[in-house]
Amino acid sequence: MWLTIVGVVLVLVCAWVYSKRAPKIPGVALAPGYVPFFGHIFAINGLVGKRAFLDYNLKAALDNPAKPFQLCIPDKPPILRITTPEAVQHILKDKFENYIKIDTPITKMIGVELFGEGIFAVDGEKWRYERKVASYMFATNVLNRTMERTFLDHGEVLVRVLTDACKSKQTIDMQDLMKRYTMDSIAKIGFGVDFRSLEKPKDEFSIAFDRIQELIIRRAFKPVLLMRLDVMFQTGFEKEFTRCAEVLDGLVEDIIRKRKESASEISEHADESWQDLLSHFMDFSKKKNESFDIKQARDVVMNFLIAGRDTTACLLTWTFYELARHPEMEKRIVEEIKEMLANNPLSHQSVKDLKFTHNFLSEVLRLHPPVPFDSKRAMSEDVLPDGTPVPVGTIVHYSPYLFGHAPWNWENPEELIPERWDKDPNPTDFKFLTFNAGPRLCLGKRMAFLEAKMVLSMVLPEFHVSIVPNQSDELNAFIILWLRDGLQAKIIPRAEWSA
Repeated sequence: MWLTIVGVVLVLVCAWVYSKRAPKIPGVALAPGYVPFFGHIFAINGLVGKRAFLDYNLKAALDNPAKPFQLCIPDKPPILRITTPEAVQHILKDKFENYIKIDTPITKMIGVELFGEGIFAVDGEKWRYERKVASYMFATNVLNRTMERTFLDHGEVLVRVLTDACKSKQTIDMQDLMKRYTMDSIAKIGFGVDFRSLEKPKDEFSIAFDRIQELIIRRAFKPVLLMRLDVMFQTGFEKEFTRCAEVLDGLVEDIIRKRKESASEISEHADESWQDLLSHFMDFSKKKNESFDIKQARDVVMNFLIAGRDTTACLLTWTFYELARHPEMEKRIVEEIKEMLANNPLSHQSVKDLKFTHNFLSEVLRLHPPVPFDSKRAMSEDVLPDGTPVPVGTIVHYSPYLFGHAPWNWENPEELIPERWDKDPNPTDFKFLTFNAGPRLCLGKRMAFLEAKMVLSMVLPEFHVSIVPNQSDELNAFIILWLRDGLQAKIIPRAEWSA
C-alpha cells in the first residue's frame, strides 16, 4: 500500500518537474552551461546584475558569431538572444506588431510597483497614446529654450557643489552627483517642480530607486510559485521591496502635489507655449473627456523619471570614467569647449560645434549603454531573416551592450575610438542600439546629447575629475548599467592639473 502511494507521488513529482523543465528551441545554439531539465539556471546563478553576466552573454555570442543563441530557464518561455542588426530590424520594425513587451500577468507582477501602466510597461494603443503625448515635450522649441535654460540653471548649482568639493579636498561620488543633477533637470522639465536634490545631504530617492530596480530583476529569475509566496507573505527581500516602493511613491506624490499647487501660476518660461509633461497629459485627457487620476499621474511621473534621470546620469558617469582613462582625449575636449566658448555663449546652438565631444559621447554610449538589455515577446510563430525559428511566446532578447562589443558590428570594438564616428557618423539604429530603434526609438536622444554636452562644457574648463585609484569597477547591471560602488573622485582645479 505505502509503496504504491510513494510510487504515485514520485510519478506525479517527476511529471511536474518534467512540465516545468527549461524549454528550448530545436536547432538554436545554447549558451554555455546548459543542463537538461534545469537549463542555464545553475550557469547564471549569482551572475545576474554583475559584469560577469555581461561577459557570459558576450562569450555565448562570440562562440557563435553573428548567430542567435538561447538561454533556457525552468518554467519560463525560451529566451532567444539575437546579435545582428538584421534580426533587430526584423523584430523592432519589420514585424513590429508581432513583438510586444512581456505583458503576461507574471511579468506585470514583477515590476508593477515601479512601472505601473506607464510607457515602459504598456503596448498597443495605450503605448501609442503615451508616446504621442510625450513627444510634445521633445519638440525643437522645448529643446532650444526650456531644456537649455534648465540645464544651465542646474549646471550652476552643480559647479558650486564641485567647487566646494575642490576647496575641501573631499572625495565625491560622481555617479551619485550625476543622478542628482539629472533628477533635478527632469523634474523641472517634465513636471514643472524644483526638486533640489543637488542641495540635499542625502538622496533617498536614488537609493530606493536603484535598489528596487535590482530587486525587480531578482524577482524575474525566481520560480513563479516562490515569487508569489514571497510577495504574499513579505518574505525574502519583499519587505525591502515594499519599503523602496513607499519611498518612491512618496516622492512622486510630492511632485504631483507641487505641480497641482503651481498649476494656476503663470509659467516663468519665456516660451509661453511650453507645457510640462503632466500638463500635456491633463490637456489630452480633457480633450478625450476623460479624467486624469492620481494613479495615471503617478505612472507618468515614475516612467519619465526613469527615462530622464537614469539614462543621462549613466552616460555622464561613464563619460567621466573614460575621460580619466584617456587624458589625451580629455585635453582635446577641453580645448574644443574653450574654443567654442571663446566665440559663443553656452547654448543648444553652440554645443552643436562640439564634434569631437559628440563622437566621444557616442563611443561611451556604445561601450557602456545605459540600458544593457531589452526584450520582446513573440505573439505568433515567426522566422528570423537568417532562418532561425521563433515559436509563439518566445522571449526575444537584444542587448545594446552585446551589440556595442560585437566584432561583427564594430572594428576593434573594445577600443574607445571617437574618430570611427567621422567615418560613419550615422550608423543605423539597428546597429547602434543604445537608443533603441524603429518605432520605439528613444524620444529623448537629442535631449541626452544636449544635456551631456552642456554639463561637460560647464565642468571641464573649470575642473579635472580625478578618479580615485584602485576602486572597484564591478557593476550593478540590472535595469541600468551602474557602477556598483559609484565613481569616487577628487575634484582638481583645471589650472592645477597636468596629465
